[in-house]
Amino acid sequence: MQGALRLGFPLPPHQNLTRYPPTTQVQQFIAQMQSDPYRLSGLQQDWPTLAEAIRANDVPKVQELLTESAKRRAEAETRRRRLLANPDDPETQRMIEEEIQLQNVEALRQNAMEHMPESFGSVVMLYVNVRVNGHDLKAFVDSGAQMTIMSQGCAERCGMMRFVDRRFQGMAVGVGSQKIVGRVHMYALEIAGDHLPTSFSILEQQPMDMLLGLDMLRRHQCVIDLRENRLIIGTTGSTTPFLSEADIPKSERLTGAEGGPEAGGAAIASADAGTDEAKESAVQALLSLGNFTRDQALEALVVCDGDQERAASYLLSPRE
Repeated sequence: MQGALRLGFPLPPHQNLTRYPPTTQVQQFIAQMQSDPYRLSGLQQDWPTLAEAIRANDVPKVQELLTESAKRRAEAETRRRRLLANPDDPETQRMIEEEIQLQNVEALRQNAMEHMPESFGSVVMLYVNVRVNGHDLKAFVDSGAQMTIMSQGCAERCGMMRFVDRRFQGMAVGVGSQKIVGRVHMYALEIAGDHLPTSFSILEQQPMDMLLGLDMLRRHQCVIDLRENRLIIGTTGSTTPFLSEADIPKSERLTGAEGGPEAGGAAIASADAGTDEAKESAVQALLSLGNFTRDQALEALVVCDGDQERAASYLLSPRE
């Protein structure tokens, strides 16, 4: 029942599961969810059908989904009690072990939410203002990237394509792969009034305009000062502040798996995609167990806190 409790909805008692929850309760629940975009966004990932019904203010659909969920939880609880009646059964021992493990994990989550709530939010990546050939750009600072790169579109806007050495074409391979159009061997990159000689690899489909890699950061002895939220140019002593989230254009934010090859930032951005892939794999595995819908598989994962094995048991438990 943890999944429903997280939604903040009062579940009906087991003996009344055949009845829909009162309309007024459902309307209050919908209003609460609609007023909290963060929770609604999380629900969209875990239970998209319910999230869409809430967004559409579809009271009958929400009633139906919540009632079906309550019935399934009641059936799972009945199965659990039946297993507990025989404590020496290996399956019962396994269930108890899983519950203890989940309790420990939940305790850690609660402590993290209390003492370091920022870990549940998105991290603002490090960007600085730069100028190239008289054009103002937002450059992503990434010490995990091997090379400094610029998108072909940005190079064209900045009039840099005439300096590209196309003999250095190739493929950049990292998180995915992209074509390297060529290389600008040296050009002045302006940061905080300093003109720093820098080389750029031009990538054909790079989503961000510019990424400052380890080659440039080492060459100019840069220091990433997170305490003061600034980038220090060691060779000149100049500093420039990292941009706030509001100052970073949406097109420059790392919000998906599309990032620059060989960029550590791209690897970080793809972590959510990896989580989605694991979730999708779990859903497909549950669907292969029987005649279940995708929504049922997603609901089982929500109720079982993402544990695929427990979700499978939840779906396969006999209906009484």
